[in-house]
Amino acid sequence: MSIQVHPEKGIVVRVPFWTDESRIQQFIFEKKDWILKAQKKIETIASKGRKPISYMGEPLTQEQIDSFGGSGQMAAWYKQKAERYLLERTRIFAKILGKKAPEKVEVKSYKSRWGSCDRRNNISYNWKIMMEKAEVIDYLVAHEVSHMEHKNHSRDFYKTLQNLDPDYKNHKKILRESRI
Repeated sequence: MSIQVHPEKGIVVRVPFWTDESRIQQFIFEKKDWILKAQKKIETIASKGRKPISYMGEPLTQEQIDSFGGSGQMAAWYKQKAERYLLERTRIFAKILGKKAPEKVEVKSYKSRWGSCDRRNNISYNWKIMMEKAEVIDYLVAHEVSHMEHKNHSRDFYKTLQNLDPDYKNHKKILRESRI
């Protein structure tokens, strides 16, 4: 027997079909403290305004989230999607700048950064960027590709970035407000 507390579904009790109703009630009663604690945790998260789990700005359904079977599988799914999308977008933005596409475009799991461009123009992205809307993802790609031309945050860097993303200031603000 198991109990899960979902923000959308509420309390879900899973039991073998032959389980006696009185045993189910007893099980729920025994777990009532845990259930209350889990519900409080969900309420706390919701009150902090945590965004729903999304893919390219569209919230995933609880069914989709449950299908991952765990955070490791979810991260692997996001990384797979990110590798394809970010590689293609990086190539497009590099071409717009008249630059050769980076030799390496990697997707990693960072705790405190969205992306980076090293001195060899290899670009790394945080897979969590795939939770944002496409225009915010493109801002990050434009930002990192701009570093292929300017290895700093000078005025020239921001001019290049603005050519790639005219609304970069708004997208930058959105990304700053997002949690990694």
